[in-house]
Amino acid sequence: MLVGGRTEGVFMLMALCALASSGCARVEVETPAEAARRQAAAAGAASPAVSASGHSVERDGPIEWPDDVDKVSYPLDGYDRSAPGSGKAKCPDVQLVSYEGDALRYHKPLKVSPFFRERLLQFELVVKDVARRHYGREPSAIVHYGAFNCRRINGRKKLSEHSLGNALDVAGFSFDADPMLPGPLGDDLRIRLLEHWRATDPVGAHHADFLHDLARELAARPDIFRGMLGPGAAGHENHFHLDVGVWRYLDIDAVR
Repeated sequence: MLVGGRTEGVFMLMALCALASSGCARVEVETPAEAARRQAAAAGAASPAVSASGHSVERDGPIEWPDDVDKVSYPLDGYDRSAPGSGKAKCPDVQLVSYEGDALRYHKPLKVSPFFRERLLQFELVVKDVARRHYGREPSAIVHYGAFNCRRINGRKKLSEHSLGNALDVAGFSFDADPMLPGPLGDDLRIRLLEHWRATDPVGAHHADFLHDLARELAARPDIFRGMLGPGAAGHENHFHLDVGVWRYLDIDAVR
């Protein structure tokens, strides 16, 4: 029996299991996002990335942020980010808190600004929504490389947002097994950007679709993060860098 919002994700998993099994017929399941892209292509339009939150962004064009997005102040905006080009970086004296996650759990606690913690809660809700669409369940843990780290941006005379506890590097996601779901995608899952962002086998490609859709969903939510880096950006093939710095930028190959 299928329950509530799990239905679409479960049907997608069943289709993938049919593709991955020898002798099974090919099963096609079209998601709402795929339908929107197909309809746009039929109309001769650019292929849009469709956001469940009602936002949209063109895959092959620049991100169009709302006009007023940069007018919203953030409590860490006033801190000086300048740093000497060499020697030990001196970081601002900012309040930091330990955070294990609210809507979702992080695989180990983070040290972050309490203001950034509020953004992380919104991030967790987006992850839950996208994961349920793809897997019929939410991750058991967000796997990361850390948040606070007193250092400058490589090669620049500016402090990293990590120096203010205002950034997170996400490496992937873990899912506990769910015996109610069919096939290998109902097992324990270990999804990592380095392994799955460009995967092409049937199961790996499903993980890639999840990661790409998550990136597009976050790109369409400038109220959460101002800065996003990921695969396609130098030094970011194995993680998403997410921050609320004073500069707005986006460099992830699935949402350029």
